Formats: sequence, structure tokens, C-alpha cells
Amino acid sequence: MTGVILAYAVLYHHGMHIFEGERFSFLHSLQVVVETFTTTGFGLDVPWTSPEMDTFVIIMDLTEVILIFMALSVLIFPLLEDWGRFIGI
Repeated sequence: MTGVILAYAVLYHHGMHIFEGERFSFLHSLQVVVETFTTTGFGLDVPWTSPEMDTFVIIMDLTEVILIFMALSVLIFPLLEDWGRFIGI
């Protein structure tokens, strides 16, 4: 997960410079990606003016949803099954 977040931060950072003409710190790019993955929002970067960045953000959003569902099936569902056996369900 950390690798995906860092990769998206690098892509976002370069995409904003190339397609939107924006220059800001890598930490800002990392913050935007973390905000996306935690579904807390995008802050001041909205709206994007280029279709490339709109597409990138859509892909980033879909990746986040897929990773959450994968985490649910791998981590949460087995815990719920164990809990159900523990309480006798």
C-alpha cells in the first residue's frame, strides 16, 4: 500500500507540473494522494483543468476503492468469521 501511495504521489506531482502548470512541494502531492486514499478530500487542487489530470484522479479513486475491498476480504472478513465462531454464531 505504501508503494502505491508513493508511486501515485510521484505521478501526481509530475502530472500537476506537466498538465496543469502547477509547481508545489512533493509533500503537497503526497498529501493529496493520502487525502484521496483516506477519502478526506482534495483541498485546494480542485478543479483540475486538464483531461489528463481528471483521468489520473479517476484512476487513483478507483484504485483506492479496489484496495479497500481487497483489504476487507483479506483482513476484516476473516476477523469477523473468527469473532462469529467465538460468540457461537
